[in-house]
Amino acid sequence: MYAEAPQQPKPWAWTPLIESRPLSEAAGCRVFLKLDNLQPSGSFKSRGVGNYVLQRAAERISAAGVPNSTHFYAASGGNAGIACVHAARTLGYPATVVVPKSAKPVMIAKIWAMHGSTIAEAQEYILNTLLPADPTGVFVPPFDHQDIWDGNATVMQEIASQLGDKPDVIVCSVGGGGLLNGIMQELDHKKWNNDVQHERMMVELTVGVNVPVCFDGFLQSLLANKKTITKNSKVVLIVCGGNDISLDMLMAWRMAMVGSETVQETTSMTARVGATGVTA
Repeated sequence: MYAEAPQQPKPWAWTPLIESRPLSEAAGCRVFLKLDNLQPSGSFKSRGVGNYVLQRAAERISAAGVPNSTHFYAASGGNAGIACVHAARTLGYPATVVVPKSAKPVMIAKIWAMHGSTIAEAQEYILNTLLPADPTGVFVPPFDHQDIWDGNATVMQEIASQLGDKPDVIVCSVGGGGLLNGIMQELDHKKWNNDVQHERMMVELTVGVNVPVCFDGFLQSLLANKKTITKNSKVVLIVCGGNDISLDMLMAWRMAMVGSETVQETTSMTARVGATGVTA
């Protein structure tokens, strides 16, 4: 697993695991929220990307314990780039994040560089233009590296310590798969998957859809009767966090939806979710 360098600060934080009464009542089981939206960078990316930066920094510390010149580079339209900048800054290194032209202004305001129409082009620009010109440069991938998976595995280490037992169901968001790989890796390490079915690992495509699985019996239907949810079942929702959200955006969404009875019900549900401290 991860092995941090002596006296090196970690670029991620231990986050709370809270039991949500409103969501528990809605789901008919015990629902816990792992609040990784409270990570220093605003998302779970602090774990994986932070550990990757930490390991590369540790490799570049001289025998005398003095950090060598290192410049971290990442191609990202958002959270991974912010995590890279935060991790590098925490450890005392410079970082450059190249974002695609399609990135939203709110994200660009937090990451001051832009090149290419897509993430692939931004990454190509780093690998073919920036890194060859910088012998101190280190490329930071967003999700596809063992050190990133090791960093993400720490979320399950914390959940195990905080919950005191293995959860019955884990709900997480999946994009590139870095978080899921880390979770599954730690489940293997703890041998928690020897007697469980993969259906107990729920995955969703975006952060904001985790919480609604607690309503209208949706959680049980997703499990397809492979696992019966009872009032004593422990369900952990990993709140991944993110930076592409603001009160103005939420208000604009609400105003656009006014007048639809269906959306009014959805807005009511969102208000109930908001009372638990969840952010999209």
